[in-house]
Amino acid sequence: MKGILVSLFALLFLAGAAEAAFWNVYPDGSGVCPTIQSALDSAAASGDFISIEGGVYHEENLSVAGKDVFLSFNGGNVYVTAPTPGSGTGITIAGASPAFNLFGISFVGFATGVAIEDGSPAVSYANIRECGTGIAVSGASSAPDLSFNFIDSCAVGIEAAGGMLVDVGNHTIVDCETGVRVAGAAAVVQRSIVYGCDTGIDLASGTVAIDCSDFWMNGVDAAGVSLPPTNIHELPRFCFVAYPQAPFFLHVDSPCWSANNDCGVNMGAFTVTWGCEGTAVRETTWSGIKSLYR
Repeated sequence: MKGILVSLFALLFLAGAAEAAFWNVYPDGSGVCPTIQSALDSAAASGDFISIEGGVYHEENLSVAGKDVFLSFNGGNVYVTAPTPGSGTGITIAGASPAFNLFGISFVGFATGVAIEDGSPAVSYANIRECGTGIAVSGASSAPDLSFNFIDSCAVGIEAAGGMLVDVGNHTIVDCETGVRVAGAAAVVQRSIVYGCDTGIDLASGTVAIDCSDFWMNGVDAAGVSLPPTNIHELPRFCFVAYPQAPFFLHVDSPCWSANNDCGVNMGAFTVTWGCEGTAVRETTWSGIKSLYR
């Protein structure tokens, strides 16, 4: 799935940016740029394309400011992991316009996975796991487009501490202490699944609109805000062990498919195809599934 998506994005990028520079990064340091950060530093012009080859990268506190680059995986899953678990930030994106794209990168084990400061980048198809905060948005002018991201086992999945419009669409957020926390921002959460969290949505201050999302097995679905009736509270029917699909692909009969809910929309991060069919999946928690392999 990722290969098809990145190829389409690359073709669109090539069609609209014939003069763009391309920067390759490989896990062994043999690319045009030896590290992801060196590629971010070298991509001096907005519109440059940074292609990261699949593998594990032990980098932290990556940063890019005022450059609208396209940062994407290539040829396999890209895992950016914290050298010291629980510390640092995966990447900080500052002052970006909607032309900035972070696509298909995994961040594992950071204090903050992705930090967005006073900008409106697009962050999509990211996998963020075991972080203090998965995605942190700050700055009054921030209006990021967050879509199709998977966030697992973070203290806070997404925290909007600032922003005039934080658009959270088609996310799967699981096993977090808080799924989405809004404190001083204007946010929209839609077409998402929030599952197995202590608190699904926490509105401390600001505003949040919540529409056509599935809340299930949370301690509290929402704090500080009421969920409109357009949201559902049904077992998502995940395919936890559907190989080679991701564990949170949806059963063909899931209520999160457009044909099976009154909103007529697909909910969650994994909606390109269903992950399983036949015998219904068993209701459980992701923590329970993971404990079987520890």
